This record gives sequence, structure tokens and C-alpha cells, in this order.
Amino acid sequence: MGQELKLKIDGMTCLNCVTHVQKALEAVTGVTDVTVTQDEGAIVQHDGADTGQLIAAVRAAGDYKAEVMR
Repeated sequence: MGQELKLKIDGMTCLNCVTHVQKALEAVTGVTDVTVTQDEGAIVQHDGADTGQLIAAVRAAGDYKAEVMR
């Protein structure tokens, strides 16, 4: 069964930002589904994806900062 991780993402200012972040997260190994919104951040469904890789993918997508929401 998959796991869910919620990420707070700072720096997204438009729908293009959302698209960049979504595609970056979808490319991480183990990710099965991603929902990204400008206001809520990202909800990542995964099967063992590395949290560090997810955060690095967000950073690599642009001038964004991601952190795990607890």
C-alpha cells in the first residue's frame, strides 16, 4: 500500500509554477500520484520515494522551497 506525503511549497506564483513542480515530483522514482495547488502545496502518493529527492526535485524545478508538513 502506498504512502502519502504533504509538502508545503513556497515561491509558486502562477499556474506555470504549479505545472513545473508537479512534473518535477512526478519524475521522482516511486511517485504514483501528485496533486499540486498554489495555495495548498503538494500531496504526493508514493511507494517508498525518498523525501530528500522529492524536496530536491521541487528546488530543481525553479526558485521554490519545499518542506514536509507534519
